[in-house]
This record gives sequence, structure tokens and C-alpha cells, in this order.
Amino acid sequence: MGAKRKAAGELSTSDLDALKEIVKSSVEDIMDTKLTEFCTNFKSEIRSFVESVINEKFEAFTQQNAQQLTTLETRHASEKEALTNKITAL
Repeated sequence: MGAKRKAAGELSTSDLDALKEIVKSSVEDIMDTKLTEFCTNFKSEIRSFVESVINEKFEAFTQQNAQQLTTLETRHASEKEALTNKITAL
């Protein structure tokens, strides 16, 4: 009897290699899934952040322009009144 007999419950080298490949494949699948989820979530968070910054800057720009327009309209009305008064005086 030159061959050793396998004890009950023992795995052969080929069984261990197959099990190793199954575990490796499972871990790779899980990592791929989690990485895909992370990238999708990260892209979504970055997109939301960029949109909020753009919206904030656009709102500030809009408010600044509205203030400048009000200032120009007030100045225009004042200058128009001054010119009207000068014309009337002449």
C-alpha cells in the first residue's frame, strides 16, 4: 500500500485549489461590485457638490448684478433730473 489513504473530511490539494479559486473569484466579484457602487456614489456626490457651488456662485452673481442695475438706474434718474433742471434753467 504505497498510497496514503485520505482521512474522512480531509480535502485533497486539487480540492483546496478549487476552493481557493472560488474564494478568490468571490472576493474579486465583491470588490468589483463595491468599487462600482463607490464610484457611482462618488460621482453623484461630486456632481451635486459642483452643482451647488455653481448655483451659489450664480445666485451671488445675479444679486450683485441686480444691485449694480439698481445703482445705475438711481444714478441715471438723478443725472436725468439734474439735466432737466439745467435745461429748464437755460
